[in-house]
Amino acid sequence: RVCHTVTQDPTRIGKFTYTAYLDEELPTSFPNDQDDYNLLRHNGAIYALVLSYNRSPSPILLDTIQSAAHWLKTVAIGPVPDMTSSDEVDLSEIIPISQKNIPNLLAAWESGVMKGGQSQLQPSAKLGGAGLALVALVGLEKIVPNSTPLEDLLALANFIDYLQKKDGSFTCRYKPHKGGRDDSWVSLFYPGEASLGLMYLVDLLEEGSENDMHRTRYIRVATKALLYLEKYRRNMDLAEVEPDHWALLATSKLLPLMDTTHTDYYRIYSHAVKVITSIVAKSSRDTLVHKYKGCHTGDGETCTTSTQIEGMMAGLTFVKDDEMFLEENDVELLRDRMVFWIQHGADFVTKSQYNKDN
Repeated sequence: RVCHTVTQDPTRIGKFTYTAYLDEELPTSFPNDQDDYNLLRHNGAIYALVLSYNRSPSPILLDTIQSAAHWLKTVAIGPVPDMTSSDEVDLSEIIPISQKNIPNLLAAWESGVMKGGQSQLQPSAKLGGAGLALVALVGLEKIVPNSTPLEDLLALANFIDYLQKKDGSFTCRYKPHKGGRDDSWVSLFYPGEASLGLMYLVDLLEEGSENDMHRTRYIRVATKALLYLEKYRRNMDLAEVEPDHWALLATSKLLPLMDTTHTDYYRIYSHAVKVITSIVAKSSRDTLVHKYKGCHTGDGETCTTSTQIEGMMAGLTFVKDDEMFLEENDVELLRDRMVFWIQHGADFVTKSQYNKDN
């Protein structure tokens, strides 16, 4: 659900409603609570709508995508203040942000006054926010060309590159009031989101064009990110591995561009296989079907099951036919187990969908 018009709500044009109470018996005092608006959810919603539109185009879907993308571009995306000469910035200080920005960088900002002229320094720009902003805007760009200037898409990608460290890991947040790069918190899902955004942009940039330099650079950044995740998770027990479907999606786009004989290809492929194996090793076939009713997490919630399905669908594009699942007493082809988890997970999600006619 997205607010389209001033009549609906003049303060939320293009923003999504997080919670809609479907039970008519609930009192009207229950609000559609969205005071703490999450930019990554916003971008992820656009991404999902683009996927839906690509499957079944409709004017209503496109209108919603464009409205949400317009909010993203006009409210959240803005320049990156250069904090290299400052250790700490007083949030009460009002500075014209255009006077001290890092050239050719744009970020997706969360909270506070996000964009525009004489504004307080924006509080936080996340790596994942930039990655999913790229996914969302490039998705729209493929439907309606020239929806977003190419230089803006490149600037978002440059921000991701700017946050990457030499070992392939990232600074996950940029906080001007903390002096810029903020390494006090790390998300292991953000590198996958950032890599997917870069690979979406690589898809958009034609090979052999004047943008080859950018393509090569962004492929390198995504490769380093996935290699970092492989090294980080290499010695983890399967139970500890995050169900990183973003990394699986990015891997499905990166591997076809890599040399299959290169060590980097093998490492990135092996990482993806480990993530997938960790997902399908959490329960037996019997438990998944008879106890969990197809829900991958066994808690009745649809979100994680849906994202894991998406990740494994991407995995089916590159997992080898002879790749084996070898855990305890279960021995089978990994692809067979993936298909089983996808089918039963999809059945669970479909049955969980709200239908007003039921």
